[in-house]
Amino acid sequence: MTLRIRKPAMLLLLIYPFIAFAQGPGSYPTITGTVTDAEGAVIPGVEIIAVNLDRQVTLRATTSEAGAFRFAPLALGHYAINIKSRKWALKEPVKATVEISSEIKLDLKLEPRRKK
Repeated sequence: MTLRIRKPAMLLLLIYPFIAFAQGPGSYPTITGTVTDAEGAVIPGVEIIAVNLDRQVTLRATTSEAGAFRFAPLALGHYAINIKSRKWALKEPVKATVEISSEIKLDLKLEPRRKK
């Protein structure tokens, strides 16, 4: 009995290890950062919102006790980063472009929300 391997199957067997290696740990796109006030004090418990403007997908994260947040893994595209808080405000959304293996670091400085 002879084993026949067709060209597409052989090609897949040859390139599969390279595809697997390219998707290894640490190679996926991320947006991370820290949220602080104007004096540099970290702000825990703030909801961070990342909107993929190309796909209209909204992601949410909450800052840790250290004021840190992380979005990973992310789809490639253009993002608008904003916050949701009753006490704090971001002057304007931060724009970020996520590309293959992007590791974007955003440090957001918030201001106290002004009462109307």
